[in-house]
Amino acid sequence: MEKRIINCIPLAKTNDEVFKITYLTMLTENSVESIKLPTNFNNYKYSHLIRPDYLLNLEIIKTRKNWILKNILKFQQINQPACYNDFLKQSEISKIILKHLHMEQETNILSFLIKTFQANPINELDIKEFEQNLTKSLGFI
Repeated sequence: MEKRIINCIPLAKTNDEVFKITYLTMLTENSVESIKLPTNFNNYKYSHLIRPDYLLNLEIIKTRKNWILKNILKFQQINQPACYNDFLKQSEISKIILKHLHMEQETNILSFLIKTFQANPINELDIKEFEQNLTKSLGFI
């Protein structure tokens, strides 16, 4: 089995109710990827996995079909939401990223996103300005 260690920011979580499988969509250094989450995770681990204010260091392994999460190596908080509106801004940022990027599309905006969060607190971040800067860094403008 192939093994990788990746840095990522979670963007979305998807559940397949029929097969009882959970997938995590995340922004990595190179692309937007989706990995399968193991069924033996408890709610405490899930709550840390789906927070978009953390930079995660994950160990994943390749099976025949999917990449599966094996271990969470490190959490690093990249911004600190202070109120409900800050959490809403984070979800808006995730929606904007998912709107402009497709699955497996190669990109290098993870460093741009980390620099943006470190330069500006989330409560001072303007969503429209962020979207313009994102489209510039992706080469649309």
